[in-house]
Amino acid sequence: MFGMAFSSYLFSVAMVPAQIRALIGDEDKSLYLGLLFASGGVVALVLSPLLGMYSDRLQSRYGKRTPLIAIGTVVFCAVIFGMAASAPLPKQCNQLNATHNSTSSCYHAPGPKPLCHNTTKCVLPKKITNYAVYFIMYTLMEVAYAFATVAWNGLVADITPEHLRGTHSTTMQ
Repeated sequence: MFGMAFSSYLFSVAMVPAQIRALIGDEDKSLYLGLLFASGGVVALVLSPLLGMYSDRLQSRYGKRTPLIAIGTVVFCAVIFGMAASAPLPKQCNQLNATHNSTSSCYHAPGPKPLCHNTTKCVLPKKITNYAVYFIMYTLMEVAYAFATVAWNGLVADITPEHLRGTHSTTMQ
C-alpha cells in the first residue's frame, strides 16, 4: 500500500503537472490541471463509500477485500502505461550555433512536432484530444486507486483487534 500511496504522490506533484504542461502548454496548464484533479476528487468522493459498502458485503473464495485490492492494483499499473502513452515526453531544446545565428533544435518523441522559435522554449500546439485521452486515463487511475485503498482500509479493520485499530491504521497507511 505504501508503494501505491507514494506513486500517487509522485503523480500529483511531479509527473501529472509535467505531462499536462507537455500536452497543453504553459498558458492553460493550471486550468486543465485543476479540471483533472477535481475529477479525481469527485471520483474518490462518490466511489469510495460505494466500494466500501460493496467490499463489506462481498463474498468470494479469496475473501471480502482481496479481489478488490488485486483488481485495483493491476488496473492501476496498467493505466499508468496508458497515461504515459497518451502524453508526449517533455521536450528538450538545445541551443545550436550555426554561422553566428542562434537557432534552436528540439529533440522529441514521435508525434506532433513542437513549435520552436529562436529561443530555448518549445511549445506544443494544443491537442485537446490528447488531453481527453489523458483525462480518461487519469480518471481510471483514480478509480483503480479507490478500489485498492478502500478495500485495504477495510482489511486493516477486519484483521486488527478493536483496541489496536487506531495504532494499526496509522502505521499501515
